[in-house]
Amino acid sequence: MKRSDIRFANIKDSEILAELAATTFWDTYHKNPNVNLKSIREYMASAFSVEKIEEELSDKNTIFLIAEKNETQFGYAKLILGSREKIISSKKPVEISRIYLRKEFLKRGFGSVLLEKCLDVAKANDGDSVWLSVWQFNQNAIRFYEKSGFEKIGTHTFHLASSRETDFIMEKKIEQISYVRKNRNI
Repeated sequence: MKRSDIRFANIKDSEILAELAATTFWDTYHKNPNVNLKSIREYMASAFSVEKIEEELSDKNTIFLIAEKNETQFGYAKLILGSREKIISSKKPVEISRIYLRKEFLKRGFGSVLLEKCLDVAKANDGDSVWLSVWQFNQNAIRFYEKSGFEKIGTHTFHLASSRETDFIMEKKIEQISYVRKNRNI
């Protein structure tokens, strides 16, 4: 996969994103013994409805990316410009609120390419750090983010419907793109 296989989503993608979000979230968490299945279902119903995705797509500070190959959408990311937790000290943080791949596309390098595209988008929007939260029991994701240069800087509580889960806050400082690179036509 190349970065060119990742595109910006628009309002016409709301149904695709709703399905992709629900499927990848379920596949990521439903088999973990530390999670409450009822809470997952409740969360998915509220967070991944077409209407909710349309609302998020309409927010000028929210950016969705879709990874696709041969018209098959297999991953996505959601970035929020200016989003911060108290522990985030940077002036222009960008949150990677979600980054997921369909299970058959995991561990094939696609996640790294999607993450790099997220960093490119953050830089292009003058972000000085990228942060995310990751469930404390999702060791594969934690290792992936650490390998990608993110550091644990704290925790927060994630409200998964009626359940309360502890997430690690991880952050990566990013260097600004120089004026020349930012405006180069290559």
